[in-house]
Amino acid sequence: MHCIARAFEGAPLSRSVASVGNGFAYIAKPSALAEAACPDEIGVAFPLSDLFVYDDSLMDELESAFESGQIKRLDGLWASARPLPL
Repeated sequence: MHCIARAFEGAPLSRSVASVGNGFAYIAKPSALAEAACPDEIGVAFPLSDLFVYDDSLMDELESAFESGQIKRLDGLWASARPLPL
């Protein structure tokens, strides 16, 4: 499942969910997940509260706000993001 992950300082990451367990989702770059021999064994643990439904338009806006340092805009965009249903 493709998602947007909210990383350190609000950086948006385009990622795929490899697995879910222990209150976390394990996410990885989509290309890494596609190439993995055993997808359930890769990924970085992320809190479920920092994962959102992927939307191309939202991702573009998040990246723009983050890269330009527009913190208030970035916060507003994150507030409008839909939580990933897991």
